[in-house]
Amino acid sequence: MGFRVNEDGEDLDFKDANQALLRNEMPFSVWIDVVLSQIDKRNREGHDWGLKDPRLCSLFGFYRQHIPDAKVVICHRSRGQVVASWVKAYGGRIADVSKIVAFRERMIKAIDADLSLDFSQQRSDDWVLEQLESIGVSSKVLA
Repeated sequence: MGFRVNEDGEDLDFKDANQALLRNEMPFSVWIDVVLSQIDKRNREGHDWGLKDPRLCSLFGFYRQHIPDAKVVICHRSRGQVVASWVKAYGGRIADVSKIVAFRERMIKAIDADLSLDFSQQRSDDWVLEQLESIGVSSKVLA
């Protein structure tokens, strides 16, 4: 499909825009234009597509409004996994881990998900694909 994706499966066009907005490095009006353009670009491809970015928790309402037929999957991880991920992403610059975990948990409760996956233990690729297919998500989205 030609989209930029990093080793964690995050779409870099969305990730970069989301991160810039949340860091106050991009005006909201510019962010809206960038995101809507990326959504349109992917929809014009005529294929199913996926979007993985932890920052979506903070921006979920906007995305849900503009991609109303999206299947929403929330992945739950243990507290240790969440903290390790944040440390990796932000170089250990976490002032109060408990606030981050509490914020994440509040955001997840506020999101109406089609599927909730528990990754607090190791899962096989086949298990993940089976769960996604149960809500009509093609494994091609992950390719």
